Parts: sequence; structure tokens; C-alpha cells
Amino acid sequence: MRMFELYQKRLAYHMKSYRIYFLVHLFAIALFFCFACLFTNQEFMDGRTVDTLVSSNILFPSVLTAVFLAFFVPCSHAAFLLGQKREYGVMLCFGMRKAEAVKNLMAEGALVSLAALCAGLAAGTVASVFFYGIVAYGIGVKGLSFQVPAAAYGITALFYAAVSSASILVQGVALYIRRVGRLLKEPYQYERKGCIFCILWKLCPRWMQRHWIGNSFLLRHKKDWAVRYVVSALILAAIIFLSSLSVCIHRSLSYDALHYAPYDVAYVELFGMNGIGQEEVFRLAAGHGVSVLEWKQVAFARDGAFNYFPVSEVNQKLLRSEGTSGRADVSGSYRVAQGEFLNVFPYDLQDGYEHDTAPVTQCRLGNGEDGIELVSAGSRVAILFNQNQAFAGRILILNDKDYAALVRMDGYSVGTLHILQLDDWKQSAGFVDALEEMLRRENNISMEEQRGYYGVSSKIGSKEQARVSGNFLLFLMAFTLALLCLAEWLAVHFRIQAEQEEAGRSVHSLRLVGAAKREILGILQWKDKMRFLPQIVVAFVLAEPLIWYTMRGVYHFEVIGCAIGAVVAAILFGAHFFLAREYAKREPCYKQE
Repeated sequence: MRMFELYQKRLAYHMKSYRIYFLVHLFAIALFFCFACLFTNQEFMDGRTVDTLVSSNILFPSVLTAVFLAFFVPCSHAAFLLGQKREYGVMLCFGMRKAEAVKNLMAEGALVSLAALCAGLAAGTVASVFFYGIVAYGIGVKGLSFQVPAAAYGITALFYAAVSSASILVQGVALYIRRVGRLLKEPYQYERKGCIFCILWKLCPRWMQRHWIGNSFLLRHKKDWAVRYVVSALILAAIIFLSSLSVCIHRSLSYDALHYAPYDVAYVELFGMNGIGQEEVFRLAAGHGVSVLEWKQVAFARDGAFNYFPVSEVNQKLLRSEGTSGRADVSGSYRVAQGEFLNVFPYDLQDGYEHDTAPVTQCRLGNGEDGIELVSAGSRVAILFNQNQAFAGRILILNDKDYAALVRMDGYSVGTLHILQLDDWKQSAGFVDALEEMLRRENNISMEEQRGYYGVSSKIGSKEQARVSGNFLLFLMAFTLALLCLAEWLAVHFRIQAEQEEAGRSVHSLRLVGAAKREILGILQWKDKMRFLPQIVVAFVLAEPLIWYTMRGVYHFEVIGCAIGAVVAAILFGAHFFLAREYAKREPCYKQE
């Protein structure tokens, strides 16, 4: 028999292993491609089409899918080589040159990788249709049209090719530098008992004696398994943490929607735009089934950096109004002396975001000799009114006399904030859309321009935006967490598969000394449980403090977050416990017996 014929027989024998290897690569490529279709879609990433609160959610899951691909492509290559070390050793003993063995190994990897890339891109294109459909119709992300950018193909192909090429090269070098004797002996090698094993034997000898045969399986390749236990524990801790974090963020987005929109409807009359009468608005509201309970008009001025409000307007119309819950400081009155100003930061400090609350210490109104120098009278944290694109970045409250002097100066734009309270804001979607359209016609601009600078901000709009963003986040995180679960399972599965030949010899030896098949199944089930379950306990211990630390600054969700983490850990433990039992029944070394 020629060497080439022997090599062909070896390929046919390992076709099942190639299939697993191929499917893992195909899945990783297709999943990364689905995310690449979104983050390379200019329409999706354009804040004028899709709100940045929604589109920004794609970035973190995309990074995780890239990490998954970058981790499991090398992992699958290494596992495949590990299961064939002895065979390469035998072929080298029969006269195959090392250079030829490396060349064959790299050719195998390249062919399987090329096939996986082509199939993965095709599968990813089909999957992206459903991906877009869920995002656009299931979640309700508006303004998104289906497209598969050419950049998505290029990024996916280049990234996978780089990772796969590097992995194949590393495995080729590893085979080349490995001695023939070590390739032949490595599958038979056992390792000494470690410190943990000795401690457990002293603490619970009966328990250890009961499972002493199963523990002998666990002691093999201790160093390799130690690395996998650490990796699996970290992946599972990330699953628990991200599950808790995503649910808590979903809830916090709803809190933010109400806190940052204290009034049911608000719009800004500025630069001669949005100037419609009160009666028109009242009629429009009545035509859409809602009533305006309160209408307020607050004068303000702005420049490129600041919004300026007179203190009397703030005290009379913003601080003492009813129905404006959710703001940090809404009672009492502000006192600002002439020559001073008050910094106001429109934030909720419990929303989990970092906010710049460093106050401005002094500012100058106007230029030249007629300018006025003002100094800070302190600062407040208060959400006084809805956020709106027409406002500048910071809010200063001035004494009435200083404000009156400001509006007479050049370089400042004077406007009016219109804020409305309705009888039922939950039924106001039709009214808000009709008001936006009325303002657009009055302004004689496109709807894109209207919403970009002169748009209406509303409680119903903020709530809907939070709902879409939260659901999109949960959808992406569900994909990502499923990916991480698969990654953790495969990290253990590949190693068990690499040890199948060795485990088969042990099982055969047990059968020779009289062990029943039911007893062997119990041993294998014990072994597999110990391969899959301990890292979940470690992951739970690692994740819970991190959840508590992260969530304590987000509306005090730390208790809820830890409870969610505990539920996720329990689900993972139960699922792994059941699957590990079934996994042992399907191990080749057991089925052969």
C-alpha cells in the first residue's frame, strides 16, 4: 500500500470529525456575517434614519461574535490535531517525511476552511434575511431596508481568512517540532494526582472512594483540562453577568424614558420655526382623542454652548408644576442674584451613565464694553423639561435683569419652549405624529430636517424608543449568549472528543475485568458531569459580586440583578446536568461496548 493510499484511508476514517469541524466554522462565519450586515449598513448606523440608542447596541455583540470566531477556529484546529497525533506518529514511522505531514495537515485545514467560508457566507446571506426581518418587523426598528453590503462579505472573509491561516500555521509548526515518540506516546500518558485531589481524598474519603474509577478519568491531562476549566468558568461568568445586565438595562431604559421626559409633549419655537397657535394644537389634540390639560410657554435664549433661562420663568413654570415626577429637584425655588448664574444639569444620576457635572465657574454675556461678567452661584441636578435637539449642551439660569440684558445683545437666539400635559399620554401617539406633520408643513421643510432639529419630544416617543432599543438589545444578547453557551460546550466537547480513543481503551479494560455496561455508563456520566458542572459554580461565584457592583449605580437594581444571575446560573446548571447524563450515552467508547 502506498503512502498516498494510506493517507486517503485516514481521511475517509475521520470524515465524521471533519463534519463537526466544518459545521463549527460554518456556524461561526454565518453568525458573524449577520452582525456584519448590520454594522456595515450605512442606513442602519446613520443616526438620522435609526436612532443611535438602537444602532449602538450592535457594537458589543459584534465584538463578541468576532471573539467567538477568533477563539474557536484555533480551538477546533487544535482539537482536530490532538485527536490525530498518534496517527501522524504512525505514518511518520512508516516513512512519511515531516515536511510532507505538515503539508498534508495544512492542506486539510485550508480545504475545510475554504469550504466552510463559502458555505458560511451563503448560509449567512440566507440567515441575514430572517435577521433583518426580526429587527424590522418583530422588534419594530423603523426606517431600515434590507440590504447585504459588499463590505460585510469582505470583512467576514478577511477576518476568517486571517484567523484560520494563523491557526493552520501554528498547528503545522506544532506538528513539525513534535518528536515522533511523543506523538505515539501522548495519547497513553497519565498525569500524577494533584494537590486538589489529595485534599479531597483526605476531606471526604468515602465519596472519593465511591468514584475512584471515574476520578481516574478526570486525572488525565490535568494541565489541559485546567486551562479549559478556567476558560469555561470565564465564559459562563460572562453569560450570567450579561444576562443579568441586559435584563436590568431593559428595565432602566423604561425608567429613563419617563424620567427624561417629564412632560407629555414638548417642542421648541426657535429661528422663526415651529410657530403655530395654541388653538390649532388644541383642536389637533381633540381630533386624535386626547385633551390638553396644561400648556406652558417658557422663554429662553441660546448660543452655541449654553441655554439661558430667566429664574422667574423657571420658578413659576417648571419647578412648581404638577405631574412632573421623575426629576431630581423639582420643588422650592431658585435664587439667583444679579451678576450670578446657576448651573443646572438635566440628568438622573442613578441612570448608570457617566455624567459631566463640573460646573461653569464664570461666563461673559456679550462682547466689548457692553458685556456682562457673571460668576457661578452653584449648581443643581434637575430634569426640568424634555430633552430636545434644539437646545444647546448646557443650561444656565440667570437673574431676570441679566436675562433682559442678554436678549438685547447680538449673537443670541431667543426662543420659546412649549410644554404640554395631556389627559392620557399613552394614547397620544397619533396626536404627536400629527403635530410633527403640522409643524413640518408650517416650517416648509422635509421630515428629516424637522426631526433632526425642530422635532417634537414626547413621553410616548421616548417610551417607544426605549421599548425598541431594549427589545433590540435583548434580541442581540440572546444571540450572543446562545453563542457563548455553544462556545463553552464546545470547549469541553472538543477535549472529550480528543480523548475518545484513550477512554475507549479504558472502557474495554473495565469490560474485561467484569464491569457491566450499566456500571460503565455510570462512570462515564460521573466523568462528564465533572467536566461540565464545576465551572458553573465557579462562574456564579465570580459573576454575583460583579453584578452587585455594576447594578448598584443603576436605579439600585443590584438585588434584582443578583436574583436574575442566580436564576440563570440555576438554569445553566440544570441544563448541563441533564445534557451531561445524555452525553455519556452517546460517547463512542460507550456505544461500541
